[in-house]
Amino acid sequence: MPTHLTRGIILAGPQERIILKELLSKQWDPALSLHAMFPAFLCGLLMSQQVDQMQSYIKEALRRVEVRTGHHIFAGRQEQPAMGSLAYLSAQMSGFATKLASTTRKIQVTKELQSFMLAHSQEAAEFGSDADVDAPVKILEHHMEFMDKRLEMQLLDNRLAKERVRIQLNAVILPS
Repeated sequence: MPTHLTRGIILAGPQERIILKELLSKQWDPALSLHAMFPAFLCGLLMSQQVDQMQSYIKEALRRVEVRTGHHIFAGRQEQPAMGSLAYLSAQMSGFATKLASTTRKIQVTKELQSFMLAHSQEAAEFGSDADVDAPVKILEHHMEFMDKRLEMQLLDNRLAKERVRIQLNAVILPS
């Protein structure tokens, strides 16, 4: 196993730094953490985590609006209805639609980053023997397969949330 260090610069705001510190505190397989694409991998995980956080926030608020409008088929809803005027709820739903478009873009950027990592994983494993190169590449590719499935699920969640937002936006714009 090579003993070189993987180095990179990641520009991050305060919230991103919290997530990155948490990611860096994990026990990573040395073959993965020594791979030259590891900083890019961490950025992909960071963006995926941000998508999860935004989707969770939107879904929670959306459920309260659905209770308020009654435009849902979930019998066991326990949330309190959303407060505020219909104009406020309309603005909130429009904001959610914008945020979901932004998360779709972030998912696509993460997919592009993933493609970059896979395309360059062989090139980046430039040190050591074939055995030293194969292990990190295989581990990275395994993690990329998992990330790809996660991104697909996030896209599905985004599509569902967008449709739910559209329905609620119509409900608050055109009250019956």
